[in-house]
Amino acid sequence: MDVHVTNDSAQFDAAAASFLEADPVRNTVLLTILDTLRAGGGYDDDDPWFAWAHVEDVVVGAALRTPPYKVALSGMSADAADALGHRLASYDLPGAFGDLATVATFAAGANRQHAVNMHEIQHMLTEVKPPPSVPGAARPYAGTDADVYVRWDADFAAEAGVTRSANPLGSLHTRVSSGGGLWLWDVDDLPVAMCGRSAPVCGVPRIGPVWTPPEHRRRGYAAALTAFVCSEALAEGARACTLFADAANPTSNGVYLRIGFVPAGETVEAIFTSTA
Repeated sequence: MDVHVTNDSAQFDAAAASFLEADPVRNTVLLTILDTLRAGGGYDDDDPWFAWAHVEDVVVGAALRTPPYKVALSGMSADAADALGHRLASYDLPGAFGDLATVATFAAGANRQHAVNMHEIQHMLTEVKPPPSVPGAARPYAGTDADVYVRWDADFAAEAGVTRSANPLGSLHTRVSSGGGLWLWDVDDLPVAMCGRSAPVCGVPRIGPVWTPPEHRRRGYAAALTAFVCSEALAEGARACTLFADAANPTSNGVYLRIGFVPAGETVEAIFTSTA
């Protein structure tokens, strides 16, 4: 098994896109990043890198990192994860995102210890179950919402424990310009919740972030807005929607199950430390 590493997203695209597209739900994070780069989007810090393991000309695993974010790992065999870890051991590897077995094997191959920072359930939806009616209505994000979005994006990242873009408005612009979007739920002209959506890749958009400020929770706004965003995506031709929810948050998982999502797998985000 051989591993190739490059800073050229086009080279990675040519080599690994078909492999990733064979499972667009499981590989949604890598595919969305690749789609963003195809559309001319960039990232905050150092140049990204891309890697794939292959047996002769057959790709069997892929990994990429767009700093400051952790390594994103595709679905793959243990042999592929170990080979990628060995090849990337000299790189800056703060952690990784993927299924637990793959993350653990990749970390061991890279001579790193790993500690699970977040355990998430990946959900998939093909048909929306309308939630109970609540006051208000959905609308697309507008430029006048910039201050609200920046504040809510920071609050979401702090509560969820996820890495935040250093340029949230720039990241949002890239998402919208590449075919994704952001919607708000308004009650009496007051925004009370937000829900984002990536551009569909292979017919599968990823939903998120979904955020309701604490003072507006438990009123059904997030459920209504998420159902709306998914319904719009399906009406526009998506064959499924996917999202990740913290496994330790039964409230959010319950909301998603009630509007038609079903569990499709489990993932972890892990922090790495050197074993040396």
